[in-house]
Amino acid sequence: MTYTTKEILCPCDGHTVWGMAYIPETGEKKVPLVIYSHGLGSDHTTGIPYAERIAQAGYAVYVFDFYGGTVGDANRSGGRMTQMSVLTQKRDLEAVLHAAKKWDFADPERIALMGASQGGAVSTLAACDHQDAIAGLVLLFPAYSAPDDAHAMCPTLESVPETYPIFGGEMTLGKKYAEDIWNLDFFSLIKGYKGKVHLQHGDMDPIVNVSYSFRANETFPDCELHIFKGAGHGFRETEYFGESVHYVLEYLNEVFSG
Repeated sequence: MTYTTKEILCPCDGHTVWGMAYIPETGEKKVPLVIYSHGLGSDHTTGIPYAERIAQAGYAVYVFDFYGGTVGDANRSGGRMTQMSVLTQKRDLEAVLHAAKKWDFADPERIALMGASQGGAVSTLAACDHQDAIAGLVLLFPAYSAPDDAHAMCPTLESVPETYPIFGGEMTLGKKYAEDIWNLDFFSLIKGYKGKVHLQHGDMDPIVNVSYSFRANETFPDCELHIFKGAGHGFRETEYFGESVHYVLEYLNEVFSG
């Protein structure tokens, strides 16, 4: 199925979230929508391979840049990484979700959130607070390890410096990031999520240990977990991508037809 792309801007707390919609040419006025959230330090382009395949299957997809969420100058939403946290990103995603309800091509009753790594953690936070607004939740190696990672870095929140490097200096975060993640308990939150969840993780992930997804699978009331043996942190441009998309589409077909 063919699709078109459309640039869409969403206002949020004094800044603008930039994104691109992939809209299938189905002949229908409104189609189901997937909102894809990228991981820490990356940008919307990481979601494009999924957006292309999902749009070809007949569902619209919106990929966007989190404000301050990207290493380097590629981010089209602006901001600095030292200004960003999982909670600022949650507000960005909530702004997108609110705007999407009014898009002329999107069915407001059939919207799913999809996130990779930190984008998965942020999508979880938004989904738990807006359960009635979404039809589904797709999580790719969600970064539920973030609070533990912050605690391992510094013994107390007071000892966290104003800025600090992670991943060997590849990224620099601000204290706000640690402050907002410090007391988050993802596993307490997801106990109350009532919808069906689709979860994927590689068992050789060096960044977010697969044990976090095993625990999430046991904690969500309704969850399907797919483990990719030998896969690391991400499935794009690997032999696992086709299988990952296959499972995502199976899940979307189910939740969007319900």
